[in-house]
Amino acid sequence: MRALLNDARFRWLLTLTYTIVFFILLVQPGDKPVLGPRVPEGPPSFGRDMIFTAGHIGLVAILTGFWWWALERTLSKHSSPFKALVLAMAVALLVATIGEFVQTLSPDRHASLLDLSANALGTATAGVALWLRGRLQARRQNQPLGRTA
Repeated sequence: MRALLNDARFRWLLTLTYTIVFFILLVQPGDKPVLGPRVPEGPPSFGRDMIFTAGHIGLVAILTGFWWWALERTLSKHSSPFKALVLAMAVALLVATIGEFVQTLSPDRHASLLDLSANALGTATAGVALWLRGRLQARRQNQPLGRTA
C-alpha cells in the first residue's frame, strides 16, 4: 500500500479525481444535484450560510492538500517542497474561483464574496498546515540520533 501511495501516477489519479468531484459539487444545480443532497428550499439563513462556508473551507483545504501531495512527488527532484506548496495553493484557489464564476451559468446559483473568501481561507489553512508539517519534519530529521521529537 505504501508503494502505491508513493507512486506519482496514483497521486495524480486521486488528485484529478478529487478535483473533478470538487468542481461538480461546486457548480451543480442546487435543486437537482448530481452529487450530494439538494440545497434546502427557502431563503438563505445565517446557519445555512455558515454550514456552506465551512464546507467550502474544508473542501478547498482538501483540494489544496491533494494538489500538494501530487506536486510534491512530481517536483521533488527538481524543486523545493515550498514551491510545490505555493503551486498547489495557486491551483486550488484558481479551480475554486473558476467554479464560483461557473456557478453563475446555473439559474439557481450565484458567485458570492463569502464563498470566495471561504475558498481563500481553505487554501491558506491547508498551506499553513502543510508548511508547518514540513518544518516539523525538517526539524526531526536534523536532530541527533537517540533524541525524540
